[in-house]
Amino acid sequence: MEILYTEITQDLTEGLLEISLEELEKNRKVYYIVPSSMSFEKEKEILERLAKGSDSAVFDLLVTRFKQLPYYFDKREKATTKTELGTAGLSMLFRRVLRSFSKEEIPLYFSLQDSAGFLEMLIQLRTELLTANLSVENLKRLGG
Repeated sequence: MEILYTEITQDLTEGLLEISLEELEKNRKVYYIVPSSMSFEKEKEILERLAKGSDSAVFDLLVTRFKQLPYYFDKREKATTKTELGTAGLSMLFRRVLRSFSKEEIPLYFSLQDSAGFLEMLIQLRTELLTANLSVENLKRLGG
């Protein structure tokens, strides 16, 4: 898997289409992730370029938004009955984990370990990952 990203102002469509065509020829699925604000226009442009102007469908190339990507992953574990921590409990857990690191291990985040805003962002990120059925292992695989 390969992830290519850039600033929203740069147009990578031509180069990405070449890579996509190569992968499609190898019978691989291609997920083309675009910003939410551009998803419909970009999907139309990509399909038109792939089909060279004619109407056609491509089933192994999917233009999607990052927010929708998790729906294409299989959920590996079924929900079981377990006790969930609330916001306060998660905040305390994240704070405790952050304190287990030295300043040298996490220099950028060390000073934020007592920041309520930072802890809230971590809780929101955890919630998004759970909702999306994504794990750290999924993200590592995506990153190469």
